[in-house]
Parts: sequence; structure tokens; C-alpha cells
Amino acid sequence: MDTLVGGHTRRARLEEQGFRADLQGMRALAVLGVVLYHAGVPWLPGGYVGVDVFFVISGYLITGLLYREIRSTGRVALWSFYARRIRRLLPASALVLLATLAAAKILLPPLLLVEASRDAMATAVFLPNMFFAYTGTDYLAGSAPSLFQHYWSLALEEQFYMIWPLVMMIAAGSVRGQRFRIRAVLLVLSAASLVGCVLLTSINQPWAFFGLPTRAWELGVGGLLALSYPAIRRMNPWLHRVMAWSGFALILAVMVLFTEELVFPGWAATIPCLGALAMIAGGCGEETPLGFLNNRIIQYFGSISYSLYLWHWPVLIIPGLMLDGPKGWWVSAVGVFLSIGLAHLTYKLVERKFQLANAFRRSTPRSYALGAGLTIIALLCSFGLGKLPDLHTSQPAEAPRVSALISENAAKYVPSNVSPTLLSSRDSLSAVYTNGCHADFQVTLSPACTYGAEGAEKTIVLFGDSHAAQWFSPLRKIAEDSDLRLVSLTKSSCPSVTVPVGRKASPEYPECAEWRANAIRRISDLKPDVVIMSNYSANYRTLGHAGPSGFADAWRTGLSTTLQGLPAKSSVVVLGDTPAWPSSPNICLSAHITTADACAAPVRALLDAEALSIEQEVAQAAGATSIQPSAWLCGETCPPIAGNVLVYRDENHITDAMALVLSDNLKPIIQDALRTNQAR
Repeated sequence: MDTLVGGHTRRARLEEQGFRADLQGMRALAVLGVVLYHAGVPWLPGGYVGVDVFFVISGYLITGLLYREIRSTGRVALWSFYARRIRRLLPASALVLLATLAAAKILLPPLLLVEASRDAMATAVFLPNMFFAYTGTDYLAGSAPSLFQHYWSLALEEQFYMIWPLVMMIAAGSVRGQRFRIRAVLLVLSAASLVGCVLLTSINQPWAFFGLPTRAWELGVGGLLALSYPAIRRMNPWLHRVMAWSGFALILAVMVLFTEELVFPGWAATIPCLGALAMIAGGCGEETPLGFLNNRIIQYFGSISYSLYLWHWPVLIIPGLMLDGPKGWWVSAVGVFLSIGLAHLTYKLVERKFQLANAFRRSTPRSYALGAGLTIIALLCSFGLGKLPDLHTSQPAEAPRVSALISENAAKYVPSNVSPTLLSSRDSLSAVYTNGCHADFQVTLSPACTYGAEGAEKTIVLFGDSHAAQWFSPLRKIAEDSDLRLVSLTKSSCPSVTVPVGRKASPEYPECAEWRANAIRRISDLKPDVVIMSNYSANYRTLGHAGPSGFADAWRTGLSTTLQGLPAKSSVVVLGDTPAWPSSPNICLSAHITTADACAAPVRALLDAEALSIEQEVAQAAGATSIQPSAWLCGETCPPIAGNVLVYRDENHITDAMALVLSDNLKPIIQDALRTNQAR
């Protein structure tokens, strides 16, 4: 008999049923790493790799289970397999989804409910990972974390469970050589997945992170280990001990040493996966080398790991999403203990009940009916959740007066004719985002994008990151009205200031430096009359290689370098940054339709005063003009709505509608710069 089935010891019989105490202990290690990481525990910045440990364990168990069934029956009872998955996974996940929706309805602002509704619908149909990959590619709009973001890994496993049994059955073929064929297919698929993961991480990290094709290798290597069980079991016991302890040390080291700044998954994901493989392989002998994993407390956390994973995320993040929610470390501490309590109840009253209920175990159709019913209920509740307050009960408002301070136009309520709407505010972008002229992360050479009057003799250039791109529409209007040519040179998360930077998905951003050098060469060739620079300066305190402590010196030197590289005859206008909010003020507005002024914030809290001062100082020394648009947008406070126009599309960009309102404020500045250029 194939030794993968096991011997006649109690431990072997438990393994045949898919249970190993050391794997239960590994589940505890993995889930506690994830929970403590999300709770903000400072000494566990890499706790997120617990998800990778889960993937390897799942691949090992499921492949072993399916292979044993193929060996004994010649096939996989697919309908029974999927029915077991439904009973195991759906009741608890549906409960947490519905409870999260209910809590969101009670506690969160309406605009966040709209997003929660959308995310919940994707979760209800087991596609949140694909949905988050799609939305994650858009770094333009800042957004709060999704209430259902943690479901991505569960959905990915469910997608794997849908496909892998079919692949194994096809690969198994005849009885002879089944293990070899399955192993060969799994090896090829896992290798291809790993290569895709590494390549895509540097190109499009969200898809590499969330996608099944780029994460399947983590489950695949667990499966390969399961198919190698007989050989591993026969190894010397001392080798089992070395593997188990080495794997444990590797996972622990990764949880302590990895950080959010690490490019992940990519090659980095192989390290925790190797640790998990070593721990599992080390436990394949007659005894478990890591005896502490058998501890009752650790076994308990392993038992509730699924429910704890489901509950911890919404419990931990909802307080931070509330407008006046509690803050401080104690909130996370309470959240962890509350999550454990909820997980305990869910495990006892939901997980075990549905897994062991004879009514479902004896009837596969009932299990499918259960799954369909829970999915439909989750979809209906998700669809009905997100609805913004009715604005038709409020009065319309006049457009803000041009050439006036926005603070003087501050609206005390959200008018019925607000533009853009709260729901569409994130899409209030300038044309460069839709016509391909704004360079994305991988682009190093901007296309030839020229606007304004045909045959114009004078040229102005817009140069910078997305905070420069937000000024495109008013500059285009000025160019068309004043017989000017406008050339747009903007790139996501890439300042026109010469400083080395990373980006959210990677500490390295070589495309930025190359794009900036190409842009400066193009400006030198154009010899424009005016260059308008603007950047999201506060962003580069954390993304700049100099770090927060070295930011001031790096920004000062970098701006000087850029200004020196521009044509001497060109007049330069340095537009200071616009206010940056902790979160989108439109979220607050959705909860204060009749009291919009409650969402205003002190100007000092929203500006990087040091960066603005540096820009003013360096610009003045270089003979450039420094302008502070924040003076147009704010008085002592910054209102989020002026007249009938929303000021901000997210937490740090103004809407295209507001930028156009400011055209008349910007026009005399461009005219002065043109006159200065003419006088040179």
C-alpha cells in the first residue's frame, strides 16, 4: 500500500483524515502573525507572511487528500468535495460578511458604505482578490482600506479548490505512474506561476499580489511536498528536527525582519514558503520535533484560526474609519481580544455545527442549497447597503465666484447641484488621465502631448507629478484663450524635483529618474517661455530615499538641481502643494449633508510648511516665481466645498471642476511669467 496513506498508528490515521497537531500549531503561528501585524505591533512588521504559510499548508493538505482519494477510488468525488468546502468555509465567512455590513451601516459615513457595498458584492461571489487587483492598479485616488480586503486570500484558495481537483484527475490518468504525472504537472504549473509572480511584481504589483495565477505556486509547493510524503517520512529523525526548527526560525525571522516597504510577493515570498515547507516536512516523521506546537493554547488558536482571520480585520479597522472613532493602542488591543471572543463563538456555534450537521453531511444537494442561499443573502444585503443621503432635500447653490478666495465661498451644506457629486468625485480628473498623456509608473518617456492654440509662438510647459497634472485643465484653458501652446509632462508619483524616490509598491522607482531626465532634455530642446512645476512634496518625505530626517536637505538640493537644468531663458513658476487631508473630506461630507462646515480643517494641519518654505527660498534664489495655491483654497480653515463645487476628489488632489474655477487666479501669474521671459 502507498505509504502516503500512512501506517496504523493513531497519528497516521489522523493524518489520513487531514489532521496533524503540528499543522494546527502552524495555523496558530500564521494567524497570530497576521492579527498582530494588522493590530500594529511594532516588532512584527512582517506578520503578513502568515498568509503565505496558510497557502502552503492548504496546498499540502488538499493535494494529499485528493491524491489519497484518487489512489483508493481512481477518481475524485467532485460534488462531495465541493460540498465539504461549502460546509467548511461559507457559513462562517457569510456570517462575518453580514455582521460587517451591519456594523458598517451603523458606524460608518455613507460614502464608505457605498465602497463597502461594492467590495462586499465582489466578496459574495468569491472574486474579491480579482476586484482588489483591478482597483489596486489605480493609485491616483486615495482610499480607505476595504472592510473585506482580507477575504482576498480566502477567495484565492477557493478558486484553487475549484480548479485543482480537475487538474489532478486529468493528470492522474491510468493507475500506473499517477504520482509521477501529477507531480510533473504540478511542478510545471508551480514553476510557471513563480516566474509570473516575480516578473509581474515589478510591473504590476497588485495583480501579482492578489492574482491566483501568480500565487498558485505557494499552494503548489505544498502539494509537491504532499506527493513526496513517503520519501520525507523515511528520512532520519535528526533531519526532521533540523528541518522543523530551521523552518520555524525562518518564518519567525521573516515576520520580524520583513517590512511593508519590501517588494512583495516576488522572490521575497519564497522565504516564508520555504520556512513553511521545512516545518511541514520536519513534522512528517513519527514524532513532532516542535513539541511546543502541541501546547493546548497554541492548538486552540489553530482551531479557531479561520474564524479569527475572518473577524480580526473588520474589528480592527472599523474604529479607524469612524469619523469620531476611538484612537490609540488600546483600541487595537481591545480589538484583538474582541476578535478572539467572536472567533471562539463562531467556531463553536457555526463552523463545527455546519461541518458536523448530519442534515448536510448526508445530503450533497442540501450543502449546495446552503451555499446558494448564503451567497444570495450576502449579495442582496451587499447590494442594499450603499446609498448616499438624498441631496434633493437641500437647496441648490451658486457656482463660486472666480478670482475670489475659496474660503469666502465656503458652503454650509452640500447643495443639490453639487459638482462633481460625492460619488463621482474621484473621477473628476483632467484629460491627461484619459488620453494617455499622463505617464504611468512604467513609462519613461512622455508622449508628444501638445495643446492650446494652433501655431502659437509662445510655449508653456507643465512639469511634475499628479499634483502638477491637477493644474492641466486651467492651464489648457489659459493656453486656448491666450494664444499659447501647452506641453504637458507629468508622471505618477514622480516629482520634477531631482530626488531619488520609491513608490508605494516598491522602494525603488528607476523609471522616475529616467523619465525626469528625459523630460528635462525635452524642455531644453523646446526652450519654452514658461515652465510650471508642481509636486506632492509631503509624499516624498516617506517615499524619498533620504527618509523623513533627510527630506529637507534632499528637497532643497533636488529643486536647485532641477531649476539649474532648465533653460536659462525660461521663466519658471513653482506652484506650491495643495492641502493634504488625513482622509478624503468627501467622506465627512456624506455624513454632514446639512452641516458641511463641520468638515473644514485648520490650514496648518493640512500643509507641509517646511516644504513650502524650502520651495519659496530656492525659487527666489534661482529667480523663479513661487506661488502658494493654498492661499486660494484656505483661510484659517480649508473648506471641502465652495459654492456648488467640491474642492477635493480625494485626500490630496483637487477636483478638475475646482481647478477650472481657479483658472482666473492662475492666468495673471502666467501672464507675469511671460512678461518676465520677454524682458530677458
